[in-house]
Amino acid sequence: MDMDSYWQKYETELPRALNLLAEEAAVPLWIWLRVLVPHVAATFVRGREFLKRYTNRLKNMGYTHYVNPVGAMTMELQRRLAPVAGSRWIVFHASPSMPFVNNDLGMCGLFDLRIQQRGWIYPIDSFTALGIFPVDRRRVARWDGSTWTAIIEHTHDSYNFGGMNQNIASWASEFIFGRAGQLVERFAGGLRDRSTTDGMFGWPFSSKELRFTEFSWHRLTAATHADPQPSDLRIEEVMGSAEAAQALAAGWVPPMIFPVNQTPDLEFESLEATGNTISLQLTRAPRRWGDYSGPQSVAG
Repeated sequence: MDMDSYWQKYETELPRALNLLAEEAAVPLWIWLRVLVPHVAATFVRGREFLKRYTNRLKNMGYTHYVNPVGAMTMELQRRLAPVAGSRWIVFHASPSMPFVNNDLGMCGLFDLRIQQRGWIYPIDSFTALGIFPVDRRRVARWDGSTWTAIIEHTHDSYNFGGMNQNIASWASEFIFGRAGQLVERFAGGLRDRSTTDGMFGWPFSSKELRFTEFSWHRLTAATHADPQPSDLRIEEVMGSAEAAQALAAGWVPPMIFPVNQTPDLEFESLEATGNTISLQLTRAPRRWGDYSGPQSVAG
């Protein structure tokens, strides 16, 4: 299986999608589901350091057998799509006086002191970065009268972007880069050796919860593919039908692995359409915002 071909299928639309975020424009739901969510989820699995991180995690769990790296990558991606989609999405717009740097991972861990939430940040360009903050339940889509759009927040608030850049540099596994050479040199001192197990796997959901919701992205994508009006939306009926298979095949979709160890006692309805919005829930009993055990790096 050639995973690179799967990345390429959404990367052709990626510049357009990122420009929508930078310009604070409405993001059509299909672009968010088929391009932006996969792009963010893939950062957790497609780096050169992934296999080392994954095998180290297995060792810490007591497993010693070698795992097929492509199979591991496929499963990890499948189980990251719903949590990424269910996260709170906030786009940070930086001041021209303090542009963002970036690193070879394309992301870093973050604790936003203003909203008291842990998550990750992804520099989009020199003055725009996307933050995602895991939550148990969130409204992810809204009908605007003619089409479904993704619910994404934007902020121009004063922020410690210097501290954020320092954090981005500290998460680099090999190098950092940026628009201004002096700025890169300033933060290059933040480069350090990092554990290959911390941060990237810091999602606040159990493996059982991830197993049960791992096809929620697929259900939402199939149900909204034809951009139905809210009164015609049928999320609960979508999976297992020929129409759903055709809808998924009409755009980017990753290889699918069907687990046989599902846990019936954790069953609940993860997707709910109410009025003009769609909500995604990742746990049976949602916690309050901020009550998570995600990545520990701090910038703010």
